[in-house]
Amino acid sequence: MIEFRNERARQFVAEHAQSLGDTRSLQLLQTGVQSPNDATHLAQLYWAIVDAPLEDNVEYLLEQAYSALHIHCGNKGFESAWEQEIPE
Repeated sequence: MIEFRNERARQFVAEHAQSLGDTRSLQLLQTGVQSPNDATHLAQLYWAIVDAPLEDNVEYLLEQAYSALHIHCGNKGFESAWEQEIPE
């Protein structure tokens, strides 16, 4: 399981994954990443959330989500897969 310091941030990510029909990300939020492809997939979800029209005042949730997902991928050894998805 990916640990979030803020449960609302986890819900925020899960809600967006669900709205995108992204069942793989929903599963990864529960199981954690096991491969570079998993890390890439979560990074793509995160940046899709950033690019989506969002309600006001969600910057804090975005920061919490980024921290949780990035740290988790890094701790699993897949930091480079995550970082390759960061838009330039």
